Amino acid sequence: MTFIRCNNCDWSQDDYWEMGGYNPIQHLLELEGYLFKDKIHIDENLFWEAHHTLAKAGITHTSQKQYDPDKGYWLTGPQFVALELVRAAKSTAKMKYRTPAELQTEGFKCPSCGHTEYVED
Repeated sequence: MTFIRCNNCDWSQDDYWEMGGYNPIQHLLELEGYLFKDKIHIDENLFWEAHHTLAKAGITHTSQKQYDPDKGYWLTGPQFVALELVRAAKSTAKMKYRTPAELQTEGFKCPSCGHTEYVED
């Protein structure tokens, strides 16, 4: 998998996709089991990302009380899946080069600044 980012600005995109392999749909299918979990313990950064992302999307919001002194922050299963759906939608919407062949055929041109140099990580 290769993460692509512009060498001139902060634009980046997800790893390349492949049919039946890594792609947003396959990732979301793996989340089904989380729907029925009461608590998914996560780190503080992901909790606050979820809090702001879900509130901004108008989907749901988290409570600052979703903290366990022994295990840390948590989301309900549906909150976690909702967060992953929003993240997948954003990632999918900004995906420009789905495969290495598309990048090679089209040549890189940053959709944000027009720069033609990029870095693959």
